[in-house]
Amino acid sequence: MSEKEKKKRSPQGRRKGQKVKHGAYSLISGSWSRIPYYKRKRLQGYLSGVREGLIEDQGGEANLSTARKVLIDRVIGKIGIVRLIEEHAREEGVFQDGKLADVLGANYLAYTNSIRHDLTALGLDPEKAEGIGVLEYIEMKEKGKGEG
Repeated sequence: MSEKEKKKRSPQGRRKGQKVKHGAYSLISGSWSRIPYYKRKRLQGYLSGVREGLIEDQGGEANLSTARKVLIDRVIGKIGIVRLIEEHAREEGVFQDGKLADVLGANYLAYTNSIRHDLTALGLDPEKAEGIGVLEYIEMKEKGKGEG
């Protein structure tokens, strides 16, 4: 590859401006042709947006380790499957023959739980919300009064 070609590519080897085609993208756009086009496009857009957000939360693509890249791609794949399960349940109903649909049983719960664990592993613990808590604020104000 020439020096000129290298400059045209991102650090990940993609041409600049080329859309990311993660595993969930190929799952939805490939063999799942029975899913209507408009639903696939909506889901692709949603997954790409979530992927970009997760990468941004980690400090940008240049700061990602290989393990975090893999973890993010797995999260996106799982979210894609969960969204497809939800679409199926919306169209076919939650109950089939008086029982909870099989797809909503262990599979749905397993995927959503797995997503939660992956997000926690990425450091996206909801308990670590931005800002400071009320007690921390009060302590900070009290320290400020004693110094001045």
